[in-house]
Amino acid sequence: MNTAEELGASQVPQAAQVLRYAKKEVVWTRALIANRKHERAQRMAQRAESDAALAIALVREHEARQAAEQAAVTGKATPNP
Repeated sequence: MNTAEELGASQVPQAAQVLRYAKKEVVWTRALIANRKHERAQRMAQRAESDAALAIALVREHEARQAAEQAAVTGKATPNP
């Protein structure tokens, strides 16, 4: 989650939403651990990790799209063969 935040997930709407889910899942994980539901907590923690990875991927996709758009505007785009 820290990496997603450092990459600017809060500035990419889809990434921000997924990151919010991940943060909630961490809270739920802690609650499950406190209630000694370790197996469910493990699954929830894995889900949080997956959502954080998705947020990172969404940020990188957004950055790639912006770079492609900028390249197209400046005429530096390579045409497809």
